[in-house]
Amino acid sequence: MRYFSLSLLLTGMLFLSVGTFAAEDTTASLAAQAVRLTAQKKLPEAERLYRQLAKDDPADGLPRLARFLTVTGQTTAAREMLTGEDAAQLPALLRARAALAAGDVALAENLTTSATLSEGGDVYSAVVVRVNALIAGGQQKAASEILADATLDTQLSPQQRREFFDRLTHVGDSGQVARVALPLVESLAENPSIGFEPLRDTALLALQNLTAGEAASRFRDELSSASATSAPATWMLAIAQVRRGEVPEARELLKKRFAEEKTTASRVLIGRELASLLDDDRPATMRLLEELVPLTNGDPVLRLQAAQMAYKMQDFPRAQRHLKDLDTSTFDEGRMWAWRNVSVGNIGKVSAPAQVISEFEAASEGLPYDKIRELAEAPWVRLSETNDQLKVHKLLLDRLAETSAPAWLHILRMSLENQLINSPGVFEALTDYVAAAPGDFPALEELGALHGARVFQYANNLSKSDVATTPAEFYQMAGDAAAVLWKAAEARPYQPEAFDRLMALYVLVGDQEQARRVPQFLLVKNENSPEALGQAGFLYATNGFAEEAVPIYERAMKLRPDDMNLRLNYAGALTRVGRNQDAEGIYWSLMEHGMHDRQYHTHEIYANAYRLAERTGRIDHFLGFLAGLLKKPDVAQRDEFLLDVGKLLTFYGRPDAAVPFLEAASSEFPDRAEEARASLIRTHVARRDFDAAEKLIVEAEAATTSVDAQISARFGRADLARERGDIEAAVKIWEELAQAHPKDTLAARGLLAGAELLAAQNPPDKARASVLLERFNELNVGDDEDNHQAAALRDKLGQ
Repeated sequence: MRYFSLSLLLTGMLFLSVGTFAAEDTTASLAAQAVRLTAQKKLPEAERLYRQLAKDDPADGLPRLARFLTVTGQTTAAREMLTGEDAAQLPALLRARAALAAGDVALAENLTTSATLSEGGDVYSAVVVRVNALIAGGQQKAASEILADATLDTQLSPQQRREFFDRLTHVGDSGQVARVALPLVESLAENPSIGFEPLRDTALLALQNLTAGEAASRFRDELSSASATSAPATWMLAIAQVRRGEVPEARELLKKRFAEEKTTASRVLIGRELASLLDDDRPATMRLLEELVPLTNGDPVLRLQAAQMAYKMQDFPRAQRHLKDLDTSTFDEGRMWAWRNVSVGNIGKVSAPAQVISEFEAASEGLPYDKIRELAEAPWVRLSETNDQLKVHKLLLDRLAETSAPAWLHILRMSLENQLINSPGVFEALTDYVAAAPGDFPALEELGALHGARVFQYANNLSKSDVATTPAEFYQMAGDAAAVLWKAAEARPYQPEAFDRLMALYVLVGDQEQARRVPQFLLVKNENSPEALGQAGFLYATNGFAEEAVPIYERAMKLRPDDMNLRLNYAGALTRVGRNQDAEGIYWSLMEHGMHDRQYHTHEIYANAYRLAERTGRIDHFLGFLAGLLKKPDVAQRDEFLLDVGKLLTFYGRPDAAVPFLEAASSEFPDRAEEARASLIRTHVARRDFDAAEKLIVEAEAATTSVDAQISARFGRADLARERGDIEAAVKIWEELAQAHPKDTLAARGLLAGAELLAAQNPPDKARASVLLERFNELNVGDDEDNHQAAALRDKLGQ
């Protein structure tokens, strides 16, 4: 069930905390001094500085001064400053900004009438201030009209117009969105500076905000009518069809328009969208992309798409032609990675083996270890024939023998050795890389893990009579592994993985004393460090040496008594040595007193306490302790305590015991009542007390004026009906909810839930499920997960 917490956060930028400031009389220095004096309550001195700042730099200083005067109760002075004779010399736009800073919305509106919007030529700033003033005054409709007009104002840059359109969609006036969406997209489509993806983002934003209602219906009609003469209208119409799941219809619409279109810009717009819908027909997609590339003067994104498609078709020479001299300077990280993968993966089929090596060298330069490891797998996707791999292997070894060979070529060798199923070669390649790049910790860590796994595998094989491995070889392997793991541990002593592996290794070979010495490495130079002591204690406790961990934790807690993590880990060590009541005392104390009067890690402490009580046969004692705390008003952060205990007991199958805690939270803490009621509903359902759960849901629905909360409550009633097994009632509520709130995601989601419920009946009601699913698709307000779920259900229903 979804619940909403709505709050309004008003943040002022006046009273900022500052430290030292420069002595010179700069604007920044004056502002910093003024803020400092204000914080020190030296208001006359602060006002003097603000007035000086307003004189020296009006654009920055006047809003600051207006805000200061208002906050310090000098509202009359603030208004006089902005409306008096002297103020008349200042631009109206500047005074409007200052009025907004002072919270004088009426004055700001008056100063930003349509007559002043173009003052000084800064149309963008004028619109921003005007809209802010209107919204602050509650005039969203007027603000939306200004924003809508601004999206079509060619004085503004394309980016500014897109920004205003984005804000228009957030104001929520669907009528204005519908009025300007198509003209805006058509205008932007004619601008060569706007790329395809930004343009598509704008189109999607319009469609996402026009999914239902009268404005959406008018907009669909407009698109249909305009599509006869407007390529952008046809394009948006096709995108809308895809969003509704009508991919074949969109594909045919775009094919027809592409065949008829004569202008280059329109063909590119339609063709790029069509290319994304033809992936199943790779030859057709390839032909289309290659037709678009020259029309866009070799657009790098299209060339990369063409190379990727050729790669999928295993037409490697063709892919190489598109990759040749490709300009990647504008690619983001995702596209750069796609380019690297297809480049390196493609060369194995179109180049000599030596070029595989040189291409990998170039593509890997500057990448981190994990990315090089990933890239090193690419050539073998296509270079699968063993003979070709052996040719590369020979040339690679020759190249590695040269002093100019970069270290990362060892990673390519490691990948190739793995392809050739040569485990010793893998070890050798990684060992050589670590030797050549000793500071690359991820590689060192992987080598340590590889060594450790090898030792454990050999240890497992030693117990089998058909394995020829001798104990001497085994101990040699263990020694090699320990040497590498020690290097990793010394390189990153604050990361426990290498220490864990070392301890496990020494335990495996039966060297308990050496295992005990591993954590001591942390303490040689840090014997009085709580962090080092805590990590050493954790290593001991989690590797079978809890008796060693206890005194170390006790030393650490003397140095840092308020460290709750230390105390929790100490409690865990106590349970391992059988001191259960001592551990219980720590958990119970933390539950009652928390940390600095606030609950701490309740999900861990409460669960540990419950499991310990269950394991030691003291559940009744634990429940009695909780009942005692229920009666104590001074329990740390009592609201959190009540809610989390209620959730804990419900989770562990004790809903009857949970009820008084959640009821107390609901009655004692009105601001947490909604959360407590939600948990209490789930608890009543767990008790199978559906009447009590329904009563709470009805109360929640009646007590709120929030539409979101009412929708949540209605959805909850449908959920409850489903729990009762009343499928008809659940489906009916969900249908009514979607009918009443077609633009709400949760309401629409009920249709999907109802369709799944009907499809899961025995026998399934596929006809009704299909109707609900179709209605859900029409509303088109679900997220990606919803749409994936709907597609899976559509397959299940055989649609």
